[in-house]
Amino acid sequence: MEIRWGDGHVSRHSYRWLRFNCFCLSCGSCNDGIRTIDLTLVPHNVRPSSLEQYGSDAVTIVWDDGHQSEYGGDWLRAHANSSEERTRRRSWRPVTWKSRPIEDFPVGQFEEVASDDECRLEMFEGLRDHGLVRIDGVTTALESTERVAKLFGPLHETTLYGYITDVQSKPVSKLGGETAIHQHPHCDDVFHYTPPGIVIFHCIVNETADGGISSYADGFAVAESIREEAPEAFRLLTTVPVQFIRRRPGHFDLRGEGRVIRLDDDGRIAGIRYFDRSVAPLDADEDLVDALLDAQTEFVRRIISPEFQVNHRLEPGAVVVVDNHRVLHGRTAFDPNARRRLRTCVVDREEFHARWRELAYRLGRDDYDVFLSSGAV
Repeated sequence: MEIRWGDGHVSRHSYRWLRFNCFCLSCGSCNDGIRTIDLTLVPHNVRPSSLEQYGSDAVTIVWDDGHQSEYGGDWLRAHANSSEERTRRRSWRPVTWKSRPIEDFPVGQFEEVASDDECRLEMFEGLRDHGLVRIDGVTTALESTERVAKLFGPLHETTLYGYITDVQSKPVSKLGGETAIHQHPHCDDVFHYTPPGIVIFHCIVNETADGGISSYADGFAVAESIREEAPEAFRLLTTVPVQFIRRRPGHFDLRGEGRVIRLDDDGRIAGIRYFDRSVAPLDADEDLVDALLDAQTEFVRRIISPEFQVNHRLEPGAVVVVDNHRVLHGRTAFDPNARRRLRTCVVDREEFHARWRELAYRLGRDDYDVFLSSGAV
């Protein structure tokens, strides 16, 4: 079926595809993921016996077996497989960044973000596009951490930390976050098959006189720099998996692997997976080991470079939210006797993306159906 639209656009729809995507009560809804018809019930040569158009609003088809289907004009346009419509659905691009003031990133006031849909959508779009947003005006009450996190999606429980964990210096700890030593920018918990998605950092106390400065690096910007300046390193980082481990004998043994830089099917940067302290001994061809280490060095050199880092002192009551499949976070060393306490928790990326889509649709945004990357996996 060919449709010529008022703006000159032409779309062609397979009859078989149209029949499979019927919306009637007996066929279910392909839009809502509750389709009840399956492809074995759709003949390869299915054809309409009649077709009637109602202005630009709807098309009704009676099929050769007598079944009737109706399709809205907006739906047909939105799901057209013309190159123009497919390009539109895949038009989202991240806003990459290097070193800049933290004030340049999207920021919202908690009560406004919590109570106003437009303000919340602005925060969602900021996180989607930049991978990092700030929320001010959060109290230091412990329950505030969960209140902020639940704006982005339900909390995700992890083996190591449960739902919410306190990050503060301890006299003895095997976890880098529970020490006062310097932490290079990293993605959290990449030793999971699917690393945590959206990470919330809520500052409760920060009495460090010197040090304890949070740092962030855009892994997408780093990856593009490597693509341009070190193509062989880029090839290895995008094709050869790296192994990561976190093990506590008698308690847990977590092991995952993945490419440091994941590309989508169109060759665009889709996700980052790197945690220097959790890199396991390489499981790679003997002839590749040194080249892989060189490639990782290209990556680390950039994430620790001032050229790519944003530095920020978190103050009590402030929250930073990052996309853990893109933005690496770290911290400078500080006096272990100084009080510095953050509370962190995790929301799945797909849950966050689902919240964004639903809110964008409800508020009438045209881009609610664009494809977003699944990240580092």
